[in-house]
Amino acid sequence: MSKTKWMFWAARPFAIPWVFVNTLLGATLAGIDWLKWLVAFVIVGAILVASHYINSWRDFVRGFDKLDEGSTAKSYTSASQILPRGLLDTSDVTRGALVLLALAIALMVVYAPKRIDVWGLFALGIFLAVTYTDFWKTRGLGELALFLGHGWGTTTFTYSLIKPIDVEGIMVGVLLGILAALVYTLDQYPDVETDFGKKAKDLAYLMFKAEVKPSSYLWFSASAVAFLTVVFVLLGWLPREILVGLLCMPIFHIAGLVIDYDYEKGVLIGLVAVWLYPLLASIAILL
Repeated sequence: MSKTKWMFWAARPFAIPWVFVNTLLGATLAGIDWLKWLVAFVIVGAILVASHYINSWRDFVRGFDKLDEGSTAKSYTSASQILPRGLLDTSDVTRGALVLLALAIALMVVYAPKRIDVWGLFALGIFLAVTYTDFWKTRGLGELALFLGHGWGTTTFTYSLIKPIDVEGIMVGVLLGILAALVYTLDQYPDVETDFGKKAKDLAYLMFKAEVKPSSYLWFSASAVAFLTVVFVLLGWLPREILVGLLCMPIFHIAGLVIDYDYEKGVLIGLVAVWLYPLLASIAILL
């Protein structure tokens, strides 16, 4: 397989649909501008893939990713084995990250409004991408990084490209941030003994030590999103159309039923629900 194909897999492309739906919800809430949504999608996607390249580089250097007793290869990504097996080297992923960050900056210069909220959220995304492994992950703060990056920052940044940030833009980011943190914990749970028992004590590790079932954490997080969605609508912070996103809640329950017995299948079902929530809400707002 060529280096180009391995760069594709090192990018962890399974996360691109996640960026698609999270940016779409931010754009639809702000009053859809299709060009600005597309710009936001490319910018956030570029930063996301750059962060994955940087993570591969730093995980390999710090010893999280190695051939034996390293991070677990999952069905949706086996990127943790690409550098240890010599399929790519650190210079490949570093160059890829720099090119993508340069693309994101160029698009910002051309298309972004000159407002502090827009550029502040963009700077947050760059900061999270560069520091995730060496700062957030090693301190057991991965959930916070994903909350800010994948969820809150992605959605509110897209919102800000179309409309100045307000309560609506902030609160929708909170909901998607909780879902992002949920996915991170479930993704890291298989690695608690190899990655975190020796190097950091994150939430997945604490769950493992406390013998909390992944299904219990999944159901709690999904219920929190459902509860907060209703509360934010009742307070007038979000439009009632976003309640349509709650139609995906039965899928979260199915994921919980599956995950304790077939972990990867349960995570994949949960991912579908995480993507459906903003997609259904976006469709309802557009209609």
